[in-house]
Amino acid sequence: MFDFINKIIISLIFILFNSYSAYSTLKNAPEGAAVAVCSTTGNMIAADQGSCRTTPSKYLINIFEMGLCTTHPFTTDGTKTDLVTMNRANCSTTFLATDQTNGFPVDIADVIGGGISLEGANTRAPIGTYGFPYIILGKAFTVNVSIIGSDSNTYVGRSNGNVNTSGPTDLVDNLTNFSPR
Repeated sequence: MFDFINKIIISLIFILFNSYSAYSTLKNAPEGAAVAVCSTTGNMIAADQGSCRTTPSKYLINIFEMGLCTTHPFTTDGTKTDLVTMNRANCSTTFLATDQTNGFPVDIADVIGGGISLEGANTRAPIGTYGFPYIILGKAFTVNVSIIGSDSNTYVGRSNGNVNTSGPTDLVDNLTNFSPR
């Protein structure tokens, strides 16, 4: 049963990331810019765009805690917006990572279409109606891409956001905010 709950929560992670960013951009593009999908025929990155998007070959995050709440744990007026002010009175923790210093690392790109057993305490939430799932992640996201270009070379992501035929070098980015759109 806990594996089923973990799969549901991991599915929620995919939905969360797909609603904000289904792709990784090879170069920085302005927020909201239309970025073309990387091409494997012709020019991989169109000269007039300077960037393209693709599904990452690595998307590593650290999960610390997941849970379900019957009421919203934050307020819309901005008074409760972080872990310190999060109201957990109506929440049930369903996963707590064993390592609370580093969290449990999950490479989302590696488990697409599969599952993963989270290491930590898995607890079934009491019977109820839960409209507010939550997840506490580490702020560092490690991303990389691998693309086969029109010249048949494999291009990999570099830490500066560009691609090259040598590597790979992971790009570690710190998330500061999931701002609403």
